[in-house]
Amino acid sequence: VANLTLMALGSSAPEILLSVIEILSNNFYAGDLGPSTIVGSAAFNLFCISAVCVVSIPNGEIRMIKDTNVYMVTAFFSVFAYLWIFLIVSGNTPDVIDIWEGIVTFLFFPLLTGLAFAADKGYLSSVQKRELSSHDRVIDKADLSKEELASLELRLRKQHGMELSDEEVARLIGKETAEPKSKAAYRVAATRALLGGKRVKTGGSADNLQDSKKSMSSVVPEQGGLGSCPDDSPAPSCFVAFSAKNYAVMESVGNMLLPVRRTGDLSVPMQVDYKCRDGQAKAGEDFDAVEGTLKFEAGQEELKIAIKIINDTACEDDEDFFVELSNPRGIGQDASVVALGSLSTARVLIVDDDIPGILFFEQEVVEVQEESSNKKMRVTVKRKDG
Repeated sequence: VANLTLMALGSSAPEILLSVIEILSNNFYAGDLGPSTIVGSAAFNLFCISAVCVVSIPNGEIRMIKDTNVYMVTAFFSVFAYLWIFLIVSGNTPDVIDIWEGIVTFLFFPLLTGLAFAADKGYLSSVQKRELSSHDRVIDKADLSKEELASLELRLRKQHGMELSDEEVARLIGKETAEPKSKAAYRVAATRALLGGKRVKTGGSADNLQDSKKSMSSVVPEQGGLGSCPDDSPAPSCFVAFSAKNYAVMESVGNMLLPVRRTGDLSVPMQVDYKCRDGQAKAGEDFDAVEGTLKFEAGQEELKIAIKIINDTACEDDEDFFVELSNPRGIGQDASVVALGSLSTARVLIVDDDIPGILFFEQEVVEVQEESSNKKMRVTVKRKDG
């Protein structure tokens, strides 16, 4: 819509002004400058700019039309404009433009804008256009505006935890915009998400599926809502859960604090058990597994679970593990009924920060003396950083 209004009007403003000035000065007779300039400029836009866009694509790369509905609308009007000009100038009243013809020509502008807007929103297709999620589009970090970067940062913080540092957010944005993904890659990513964020392996899929069901059952209650209870027991008035479903920490963070919050009636003390569960990250190798009980005093809203992240020098993929809450219970005879909230399992992603380094030759050019017999020579390869 912006291309069809502000940009198109701005680029065509000189030609329109020249044509208007010429017509007014010639008692509404068209001269040699106005119409010819407008038609020539339109032809240039249609052919030359399209040709430049085609030949500028690098070898081995392709470009696709994002929305064919918008393309068809603009393409139709681009060709129809020439037919309409020919009709009103040479067909209906030769060399004379009637008032109604000028009004209709002017009204084509809002009509084109409205149809292009409707096509862009998907109103002209049988299946309405849906907004692209982060898994449906290819993101190029260089093409993102400040507003889009801010939106991406907010989404990552909501997904992995608002406590992420700027360095961690930058690392996650880098992974998000690292390289284009194919449909097959997104299909694999969706399968990984179903299996609790783990890699898809040829074996052990049944175990992964059981882990996924276990994780889902601890998060989603059987009867909906925050929790369920027998019909003859009082409804829960206090819920305990993690602040977010996903967290991300750098491997060199040392100790991380996982917040657990209470909602509802905070006047009664309660306690809840917690323990770690392996994912791709293994206890003792990537993190120190913890298990214990959190005790909330009356009025206390939040406690934190401390987990030590083991830092090593090996370059490896990002790995995750899970922390689960269980067995919530009140303290005291008059304690209100407590239950787990919807976020009773948290996924912690350990972002690897070990750089493998750069390999390079010690010398760019090595000279050897040619001899009659075979001879071995030593070429030194060094590693920088890592």
